Amino acid sequence: MGYSEQRLMIEFLQIFIIIGLTAWVFAVNLKIPNSKVTLMHKSIELRIACIFLCAFLLIFTFNNYGTSRANNELKFILSGKVELLEINNNPFDNADALVYSLKNMCNPPAHHSHTTNNLQLTIKTDNKLFQLGLQRDSKNPHEYWIFFPAFSRGVIGYICTSALDSF
Repeated sequence: MGYSEQRLMIEFLQIFIIIGLTAWVFAVNLKIPNSKVTLMHKSIELRIACIFLCAFLLIFTFNNYGTSRANNELKFILSGKVELLEINNNPFDNADALVYSLKNMCNPPAHHSHTTNNLQLTIKTDNKLFQLGLQRDSKNPHEYWIFFPAFSRGVIGYICTSALDSF
């Protein structure tokens, strides 16, 4: 199972959890045996906790949805023939290596670093003209964080390449 399929399954699971918790929170017919009071009326704290959990999962799901949408759009755009590749408005000669890295973008384990060098990448294919933000990792000089501002506010993936060493 590929990375995109795993991410899609996680999103569907989150949506089902949100729907289930929401239905459970607002269910009024849950009765405690030998009692005339519903479970929800007895435990307002439980209901509030479930509402906050649903809100958190909803925010997390929509954030993942934006990242997945950005990844899918980037893969579609890069499936076309690259006509122009610029970094910081300067032509870039080693386009094939960079495009290959972008097509094979991944999510490595977290290593508690930050970004240092910001590069503006412009790519024109027969499918579209678009811009990406690439930011070099502070601990691994060959790792770059990928940002696609048109679709997501956060990081959409990471690449490891030596094609950008001159920047």
